[in-house]
Amino acid sequence: MNANNQESQMIGDFSSQIELQNWMKSKLEQAASVREAASGSVAVSAVIARLAGVDPQKLGQLNMRTLDILEFKGYTLHKILFQSQHGVDISANLYVPEGIGPFPAILNSHGHWEGGKGGAIVQQTANLLVSAGYVVLCIDAWGSGERGTGNNHEYHGGHLAGALLQASETLLGLQLLDNLQSINLLCALDFVDSARIGAVGASGGGNQTMWISAFDQRIRAAALVVSVGTFSGYLLQSNCMCELLPAGLQQIEACDVIGAIAPRAVKIISAAEEQIAAFKVDRMRKAYRDAVPHFNDLDVAEKISFEIFESAHDFTIEMQQSVLRFFKQTIPAEQAITEHEFTPLEVDKLRVGGPNQGPTRLMTTRDLFKQRENEAVVKLNLRNEISKSERRKALKNLLKTNEGIRVESSHPLTIDSSWQTSRLKTNDGQTIPLRYNLSASAKEKITISLTMDAAERSDHLTDTIYVDLLGVGERGIDTIDRQDIGLPQFHTLTRSFMWLGESLMGRWVSELRAVVVFVRKNFQPGQITIIGHRDLALVALFYGSLYSDVQQLVLNAVVLSHYLPMDLDCTPSQSMAIHVPGILEWGTLVLVGALADIPVDYIAPVDIGGGKMDDTAIKTFNRQIQVLRKRIVK
Repeated sequence: MNANNQESQMIGDFSSQIELQNWMKSKLEQAASVREAASGSVAVSAVIARLAGVDPQKLGQLNMRTLDILEFKGYTLHKILFQSQHGVDISANLYVPEGIGPFPAILNSHGHWEGGKGGAIVQQTANLLVSAGYVVLCIDAWGSGERGTGNNHEYHGGHLAGALLQASETLLGLQLLDNLQSINLLCALDFVDSARIGAVGASGGGNQTMWISAFDQRIRAAALVVSVGTFSGYLLQSNCMCELLPAGLQQIEACDVIGAIAPRAVKIISAAEEQIAAFKVDRMRKAYRDAVPHFNDLDVAEKISFEIFESAHDFTIEMQQSVLRFFKQTIPAEQAITEHEFTPLEVDKLRVGGPNQGPTRLMTTRDLFKQRENEAVVKLNLRNEISKSERRKALKNLLKTNEGIRVESSHPLTIDSSWQTSRLKTNDGQTIPLRYNLSASAKEKITISLTMDAAERSDHLTDTIYVDLLGVGERGIDTIDRQDIGLPQFHTLTRSFMWLGESLMGRWVSELRAVVVFVRKNFQPGQITIIGHRDLALVALFYGSLYSDVQQLVLNAVVLSHYLPMDLDCTPSQSMAIHVPGILEWGTLVLVGALADIPVDYIAPVDIGGGKMDDTAIKTFNRQIQVLRKRIVK
């Protein structure tokens, strides 16, 4: 075998997973250099506020209402509503021990276990703490418990969290604002000692506890349970979107957030048999070791500790008792523990809403998104002139496109009948497979086709180039696809890119740009048409909006509607990559379509859940495009 054949075989046997891991390793190294250079220049709380979109000025008056009180041995449970942001109510259970007080108080945040504030683990923890003399506040996190659609519990991540990004919000930021207002509530209660405030949570609740404790100095002690690892360890893992700080790795690591809690007390609890890779003991130890210097610098090394339990991912009674001992040492309660058997109540017994119990219509993610979408449409309609160059520049910033990506080399491999296979190698180490069938007439017109799977391809076409973008076709990554089972496609890749300050959609657009430039240079067609299917149809639409070097777009099952159907997390139709942060405020998908001033065929367009848009909606979309095009100037 000669050297050229050896090289062709090597290129043909590429591993998209290894290439992606190497690319992410390089990005991590760059991010670490940026973090080191900026170390200490900006407070961690300021970084969190900026990246998560947290503005305490958005908080309204507490307006606490008690809708029901349940009496138990040694304590009472108050079903309450209170306001977070203006017009946003939080459903909560407030556990109050017998006695006069003032008592120390603890914010007890739930994770992703069923039931929200009424989940069995949350109840058990609250019962243990209130029986020891602590006021305990358990709220429904944004989009969970009674704050889900129809006031019912639902998973608040996935497409729902993606919709928040489109509306210029983050799920992490909304939770942080709610938790900030929760601390405001505890400090406002006359039977609470505001100098003795603690916070605890497990899994996603532990993540919430870490963020709010770093952000709010009033929390004197924080217990982080089965939730601590490194942020770099989140990459290529399927953690929830509520644990995502966009571009976070360019600014901070988990050790910095935990370190920002110093000189206040932190207790970390991990499970020896942890199933979630990001929270395994070795990752916890790394975060702990790197956080310790922050405490040493303030001469409070004793204020941070960890404990490992022989358990899987859980918040066992033994862990809870360890947390109680921690709180008794750091924010002690005078009351002795009242021993009694704990039996969890049914979740419905702890609901704030119910017959004759006052207003229970709570704002959901769908409500917020619809509100922001309406505001964006009104704002767009009020613009008399729209600058094409300015909107294109802003869209490139949203998408995080990289016009520096280019094809460094091309490696033809095999010819199967009339179809030829090649590999393009980019200057950042990625391999882009091409399969094409070009006739003599290709000089006139070439079609670049972007497909999500083989079923969308045809062997009967000519002058067509099939392209596999990152994560698709030959570049699919089985381990990531398996992780995303039960989640929208590309959940893991989308989150990982965002942690690094990148965008999967932007990566796709950038790779398409490199391919178009390559095709123009090497095949010199008079015209180029791009055909896109599903998510990749949106890639084609973004491309046509940003660049003027293609002559036609054909978009199959493209997302043109932001409508969020009830079953959106159960459909394979659209992936997490379609959610572009800030797209509503930028100008909505209608403006994207208006900027594409070439023929565009919209074939069977859909909403985010894959539901087909009706003819009226399609006509409205096209009419809005025509109206906007009349306002576009250079």
